[in-house]
Amino acid sequence: MKVCPSCYRKYADSKHFCGEDGMKLVPEQAVAPEVLAKRQSFESRTAREPGNIALLLEYGEYLASVGLHDAALEQLHNALELDPTCEDAHERAVAVYRSRKEWDNMAAQLLLLLERRPGDVDLRRRLVEAYVSGGRKREAVKVLAEISAQVPEDIELLIRRRDLLSELADNEELVDVCKAILRLDPQDLPSWERLSNALLAMDREPQAVEAFRHLLRLDPKHPRANLYVGKAYHNAALQGPSHDWTQAITLLQRAVARDPGDALISATETQLATLYWCSAQMRSAPEGKGWLGDLKRIGADCLDGKATVLLAQCLAMAGNQARKADRLDEALEACALALKHQDSASTREALARIHEACGDTLLLRRKLGPAEEEYRRGLDYLGKDPGLTAKAHEARRKRRQRLTRRAACGAVLAAVLCLAGAFLYYSQQMFEIRVEPAAMIQFSRGKQVLFQTDGSELRTGLLRFGPWTVHIEKPGYETVETRLWALFGRGIRRHKVALAPVYGTLRVNTDPPAAHVTVRNEYEKRTGVTPCEIAELFALPSTIEIRHPKKAPVFIQEAIPANGVLDLGTIALEVDLTTTAAAPPPSSPASSSPANGFGLTPSHICATSSPGSAPTNRPTSTNFSPTNGTRPSQPLPPEPPPEPRPNAPIPLPLSSADMNMDSPDVHDVTPGMEREVKDISGHWDLRRRGNPKGPPTSSLKLELRDSNLSASGKDWSGKGTFDGHFGLYTWEFADGRKGTTKFTLTDAGELLGEVRGGGIDWDFVATRR
Repeated sequence: MKVCPSCYRKYADSKHFCGEDGMKLVPEQAVAPEVLAKRQSFESRTAREPGNIALLLEYGEYLASVGLHDAALEQLHNALELDPTCEDAHERAVAVYRSRKEWDNMAAQLLLLLERRPGDVDLRRRLVEAYVSGGRKREAVKVLAEISAQVPEDIELLIRRRDLLSELADNEELVDVCKAILRLDPQDLPSWERLSNALLAMDREPQAVEAFRHLLRLDPKHPRANLYVGKAYHNAALQGPSHDWTQAITLLQRAVARDPGDALISATETQLATLYWCSAQMRSAPEGKGWLGDLKRIGADCLDGKATVLLAQCLAMAGNQARKADRLDEALEACALALKHQDSASTREALARIHEACGDTLLLRRKLGPAEEEYRRGLDYLGKDPGLTAKAHEARRKRRQRLTRRAACGAVLAAVLCLAGAFLYYSQQMFEIRVEPAAMIQFSRGKQVLFQTDGSELRTGLLRFGPWTVHIEKPGYETVETRLWALFGRGIRRHKVALAPVYGTLRVNTDPPAAHVTVRNEYEKRTGVTPCEIAELFALPSTIEIRHPKKAPVFIQEAIPANGVLDLGTIALEVDLTTTAAAPPPSSPASSSPANGFGLTPSHICATSSPGSAPTNRPTSTNFSPTNGTRPSQPLPPEPPPEPRPNAPIPLPLSSADMNMDSPDVHDVTPGMEREVKDISGHWDLRRRGNPKGPPTSSLKLELRDSNLSASGKDWSGKGTFDGHFGLYTWEFADGRKGTTKFTLTDAGELLGEVRGGGIDWDFVATRR
């Protein structure tokens, strides 16, 4: 720390003046009370004894010891004014200047002392220190020369002088100093190294090589010594008759193996060592490996003229070696680089022959255009050459013949393609399929269905030549599958199909007889009185309703067999409506299998009893043997009204009671037989029948007015009827897909139904939200 002697503010050592009053700062110990007291004592004594030189010297020494160098120098100068010959004052002034690192003042003070003691070697050594520390190296070298003249056997002085001369790059004097050192110590490695480098810098390469040889004896791995001695061996082997490359390769290998970052060898010298090493290797083993990769890493801009010529020669040699080994691309690259470094006739000849070899290789591979180009490039290097010219003309002639043949083949191919295009264009047709009545029409090829509709007409797009399959299917009608062929003409082929209906017969009797039988299916409603046989019924799943004026009605769902007879045998009507207080018969075990054709479970099959009695569950299985002559009573829910069809009578979507009242075959209907119509309006969540407790798959909204039912969901809507137990509605999506949904309302308030059409086929359970 430093302190202002006036305001006593403290500052860092890097500060020199106070920021408040501008006073020069002094060390912190200089303002201590004891220091101030000591200074006051000295001031009093010097005031009493103004001519006392010893007192002034003592006072100056004390001031220097507490860091007050300026005050100390002032007292010392006062002593010198009294006695200019006082060497003690000069010595103490030198010490103060040295502590303050004022090297020029120190040198000046030492020169004053040398005037009085010119032969003092110690003073000259201190003067050298002052000159070197102050950056005056040239003057330090002169002083060292003077000292060496006085003490010639002092090798340390010579080494110090050598180092300074090396920094100053004074090679002439450096050579003399290094020789003087080596005369005193022949094993001094740094002196041999500095001597070799100085001689090399003075373009005295032979003498430098001799110095490097002495250096190699002391340090066999020295990179620069190995480089220049190896270079000398290389040049000697190149010019001598023996061509012994062993010594040159060994020495140059050591130089190349050293790290380029080594301070003893520069990057340029490393590349030079690589060049001479590659040259020696290539000349010692002409059939060896390719050296192009090593030569490409040598920068020609950092080489002198002789080294550049040698690099071009090595590249040309590498090109010739690659050409003999049939590495033509490598040979071309090597010779092109060689020509870039040195334009010579031999290099041009080598390049031309390499291009000729490339052309011959391409000609064998039947690449006529590239072969001609290679021959032309060879002629560019040689100017005129009869052999190359003939080869170029021959390649051009063959190429023209090939182009002529290709043109002819192209014309033939174009004609074939035109014919094929015309064939493909005209071998397409459009089909129009008309069906009577409307049915599901599928137009496919193999297993891929391309067109499908549920209607009376299907028109396809243009279809390519070949066979196509038309599949027409409608419940109650024979399935038709035929194959149509798309031929030529790009016209419309019309195909009409009339579907033949499939009929069956129903036989039924009751106990007691004279019961009214009503058969409903998707297309028709037929009636009769038991015992009866109703023929020509559509072979479809149907609802068979049996009513007797004095017995409870029975509903049966069965499929009419195609071209067969459904014989229900004799059905016993057990429940007597005239006995209102009669207990309902016990329920039979419910079957787990759904009713035929509608996916209805036994819980859906129930019959209404007389007013005041509870609904009675009945056995639901219709798979019985008719040979026993009787059939147990099976009250089943009525089949929903059929969807209108063009060739079948359209039944009205009424409830079961309304149908009994309007039926022309039924005249006695017991009051109270009408089914109570529950309101199912609202939102319902639909789940798959196999996972009734899972998450909802979709939802729908139902609106019921009288027996008319409206349904809607996401992107679809539909309309139908509901008779209080069974409902049916047809729906249509926004994209045109259509279908039918049938459902039954259970006693638990759930809807069990099925969705068919439009690519959808699944059974559901719906619960109210």
